[in-house]
Amino acid sequence: MTGGGTGIGAATARLLRTAGHQVVISRRRPEPLRRVAEETGACSPRASACSNALAVSNWP
Repeated sequence: MTGGGTGIGAATARLLRTAGHQVVISRRRPEPLRRVAEETGACSPRASACSNALAVSNWP
C-alpha cells in the first residue's frame, strides 16, 4: 500500500496486520516506513524492513 508510513496509510496497515493480513507498505521516505514495519510486522522493501520471508515476487 502506498503512503503506509504515516496517517491513514499507516493506520490502515496497522488495521490490516491486526486482522492477520500480509501487508507491504511504501512511501518516499524510508524512516516512517521502518517505524511502521517494525511496529506491525508489515514488509517495506524500500526501507529494508521486511521482517518476514514475504517476497513480493511470490504473491499470487
